[in-house]
Amino acid sequence: MSFVYVVQHHLRYDPTLGELVPRYDLKPAERWGRLRFVLDAKTTLQRPEVVIAKMDLVLSSFTDQDYLLPIGNPVLIGWAIAIAAANNEGRVKVLVWSGRDQCYTTAESRLPIQHT
Repeated sequence: MSFVYVVQHHLRYDPTLGELVPRYDLKPAERWGRLRFVLDAKTTLQRPEVVIAKMDLVLSSFTDQDYLLPIGNPVLIGWAIAIAAANNEGRVKVLVWSGRDQCYTTAESRLPIQHT
């Protein structure tokens, strides 16, 4: 089974419903795998060591069959790509939204990983 790791869960307030709802419709991403949120909407950069530890835990099982969905704070997205690549021998696939085609495409990369 493939997973789509959504970097950060983004919510917005819906005045009609009177509650927080997802900011984006992620249904099209489900074509690529089951959604897993790496971080919640309230995550900040105030304690990076805590955030990175949580990201490492969630992304520890990232494999060649999985994808990252880069939604959220750009710093968190960068960390997620680096952590996913480190946990998968430098290989990472990212879903990229095409506004023109109204669908996701993939971008794949192999990042050089130095093991210490």
